Amino acid sequence: MARGLQDRIDGRNGAHCSFGFTIIELLVAMTILMVIVMIVGLFFQSANSTWNSGTKRAEVNMEGRALVDYMAQELSQSVTNGFDVSDGGSTAKFTILGEATPPATPCRHEIEYSLSGKIVSRTMVDGVAGEMGDDIDELKFFVAPTTDGLPLFVDVRVTLTNGVYESRAHFVNRDRYRM
Repeated sequence: MARGLQDRIDGRNGAHCSFGFTIIELLVAMTILMVIVMIVGLFFQSANSTWNSGTKRAEVNMEGRALVDYMAQELSQSVTNGFDVSDGGSTAKFTILGEATPPATPCRHEIEYSLSGKIVSRTMVDGVAGEMGDDIDELKFFVAPTTDGLPLFVDVRVTLTNGVYESRAHFVNRDRYRM
């Protein structure tokens, strides 16, 4: 009896050894594993692509909102007889009061916003220029009616490839800087 058991374990006398996997079973298992790994990899690639596009869209939204809010905040500081919109509403020139040297001495700064190409340019009359935002399709200023040279409000609209951003500049202290 002990000898028959040993023959089975060794695979002698035509008996097959049943310890382990055949090569076919290993190939099938590896194929199934490869399919599962590929599906999981595609899932992570799709999730990464979605995350990156959402992040880029959020950054563009923040830039668009910050741009119109900055322009509206600066427009709201305009003084009378110093506001002009031209080029079909895509260029705005206005005057604000700022600090000069020595401190507490007010001086006038003339500022112009315009769209050149797909970039908003901010130019001061004294030559200081800067670029704000890129990939902008349209810049529009909508001016409310006025009787004394300064409108009640100005709407600023910036159109980007993924949306439109608007903000309103209210001139609440209209008579404070009358010149």
